Amino acid sequence: MYKLFGYGLKGIPYINRLKRRVFYAVVITVVALNIFISFSLNLRNLTNEKIFNSFIVADLQNNLDKDKKNEIEKYILGVDGVRSVRFMDKSESFKNLQNELNISIPESSNPLTDSLVISVKDPTLLGHIQEVVEAREEVKEVYKDESYLKQSKEQSYITSIAQIGSGVFSFFLALITIIIFNFGVAIEFLNNANTGLDYAENIRKSKIRNLLSFTMSTVIGTLVFFNIYVLFRKYVSHANFNSSMLSLKEIILWHLGAIVILNLLVWLIPANVGRIEYSEDEDEDDELDDEFYEDDEDNENDDGDYDELEDDED
Repeated sequence: MYKLFGYGLKGIPYINRLKRRVFYAVVITVVALNIFISFSLNLRNLTNEKIFNSFIVADLQNNLDKDKKNEIEKYILGVDGVRSVRFMDKSESFKNLQNELNISIPESSNPLTDSLVISVKDPTLLGHIQEVVEAREEVKEVYKDESYLKQSKEQSYITSIAQIGSGVFSFFLALITIIIFNFGVAIEFLNNANTGLDYAENIRKSKIRNLLSFTMSTVIGTLVFFNIYVLFRKYVSHANFNSSMLSLKEIILWHLGAIVILNLLVWLIPANVGRIEYSEDEDEDDELDDEFYEDDEDNENDDGDYDELEDDED
């Protein structure tokens, strides 16, 4: 079997084709790995946006322009004890109301206003923060939305499960990437099976010859993912989604760290190609050679007998 890999020769099209396929496979798995990592990061961000242990909702006046809304949002965010502020337009509030009442009402008859969901660091500060927010003329009413809190907790449970699932998939994709690398090492190992190197030395040199291409493939896969992520995030930002994706600056360190760890594991962990033996193939070749020589001897004996018969006839 190992003889199909070229007896250690270089530039064989079949071997080069196999190596290219390993390279492309690593690029694809690294892209998929980065996708699941970004998915997990965005889910965590979504959970932090949606879920608040203690929060109040401030309904805004109807006649506020965008600058006024931004101003009141920044003011509330600077109040002592406020953890975060999220703007919720009246369409989202109206949708939540319809889901709660299980009815369908035309959007044109929406009586609600835009609001701010204010997360509080300490529940004991709710009364104080409510008084401060109500004192602003841009605010119409401040209240605690129990139904929204319940819905947020349900969404948190679902996103937590999805986040754990994406983390598990990321782990398995990293494991698959390492296995594919070992497959490339095995190809190089079999190609150098008869070069006179012992088993351990052959594995070591085969791994060294594949390390640079593996690192290049992980870098290329990560760059491909960054381009895909930027384009997809641009599409999401133009669409009407309630939550936005994290920017590339916010996730780039996580992805670079994951790729660095993956490369460190591949560089430091000894390659494992299994135990490959050649003795059986060599024995089979010896048996074939013995059969060949035995056939020749038989033919020679047959020729000798034929000559003796000719002499007898004479």
